[in-house]
Amino acid sequence: MENATTRLALAGTQIFGLIYTRYILKIPPLTELSIEQTARLIGPTLDTYMRGPLE
Repeated sequence: MENATTRLALAGTQIFGLIYTRYILKIPPLTELSIEQTARLIGPTLDTYMRGPLE
């Protein structure tokens, strides 16, 4: 996979940021979203990081 290290790092920062803001800082409205809503909102960004163009 092209730029695999970069893609993994980008996805990791997105996931870490979500975990930090939702479970440690407990920032609403992130804490109020269901798992399904969170996946729908964050999923496209992760998909872009993993498969989309990196420009």
